[in-house]
Amino acid sequence: AIAESYLGSANELSADAIATLGSDSETLMALLEPVESELIAAEGNRVVKLSDFDQVTTVPAIYPANAQRRNITGWVEVMFTVTAIGETADIEVVRAEPKKFFDGPAVRAVEKWTFQPREYRGQPISQRTTARLGFDLA
Repeated sequence: AIAESYLGSANELSADAIATLGSDSETLMALLEPVESELIAAEGNRVVKLSDFDQVTTVPAIYPANAQRRNITGWVEVMFTVTAIGETADIEVVRAEPKKFFDGPAVRAVEKWTFQPREYRGQPISQRTTARLGFDLA
């Protein structure tokens, strides 16, 4: 937050103020570049709600036949990265009920999802999110 405040203040410098720096304006811009990169990286490390993304492709999880035969229901919560090109990566099961029963189908479904990548400061970023997939016999 502090770095973003500093960068915002620097960006608010008038064109005249930067022009008075003469050849030092390149130095100022070179100094601001790493701060900008750090801000983008910090935003990418933030976990956001799934609803903050525009989902392009949703593939439903396949209900395991043995669970269906036994009338077993449950859910799986997964955490994953939506990459800067809109694909999913680094999918991990966070919680599940019953444990380990629906993990595989949930992960395989999320692997096929695609999204419109989020943008921050004018460029697409990778960002973490979570989803809960339900397995009901209804």
